[in-house]
Parts: sequence; C-alpha cells; structure tokens
Amino acid sequence: MPRNNHNAFALLGIIALAQTDVAAARTAFTTAIAHADALLARTPELYGALDARGMALCGLVLCDSWQEAGGGRQEAGGGQRSSVSERLQEAVAVFRKARAINRDAGIVARVVRKLDALARTHPEGAALLAEARQVLREA
Repeated sequence: MPRNNHNAFALLGIIALAQTDVAAARTAFTTAIAHADALLARTPELYGALDARGMALCGLVLCDSWQEAGGGRQEAGGGQRSSVSERLQEAVAVFRKARAINRDAGIVARVVRKLDALARTHPEGAALLAEARQVLREA
C-alpha cells in the first residue's frame, strides 16, 4: 500500500539487519527513504513518514558500521557513502522535525520501540543510536 510502504520497508530493513544481511537491510532502508521522500514531497508534515525516514537513516548508520567492521553479509561493490556521523545527524534532524509536528506519547513510544529493536541488531547499536534515542526521549 503506497501510504505505508515507507514503514514496511523500514521494518523489513530491521528484520534483515537482525539476520545480519547487511545488503538486504541497506536496500530496504534505502527504499524506505525513497518512499518517505515521495510522500513528504507532497505532505511535508506527515510525521509518520518522517519517523520512518529517521528510522531508515539510523538503519543505514548500523549498516555502515557493520560494513566498516567487516561483519554481516556484505553487498558487492563500493560506492561513496555518507559517514556514520553525517547519517546520524540527519536522522536526529528528521526525528526533531517529526517531534515538532507530533509529540504524542503513544507515537513517540512506538518509534522508541522500533529504534530499540533496530539497536539490538548490532553489538554497539545502543551506543551508535544513543543521540537519536535521546531526541525521542526529549519529546
């Protein structure tokens, strides 16, 4: 369903990363961002799409970390990638924008649960995503 693809692909990325399939996770997170961006181009205040975009960016942070460490099943080829820090800062900004639109406790709790599930897919996930989680806790 086009109005939910961003969420579906973000969740698919979390599942793939939990299985240490970095290539599949990266593809899912990139696709989630593309779907979220398409919706946000028409409706910039769609906080759900912003949250899915932030989650997917956090997922890419972990994918990049796995790749730097040489863990997980890697994708073929190289290509220029944003640094882990740049992606994390972008995710933080996206989460802040979403929280400026909606700070409902239930919505925030759902995003925190997904972020925590994502963090558990990587040995250093909680530390790597701590700044993004802090933004959500401030909401």
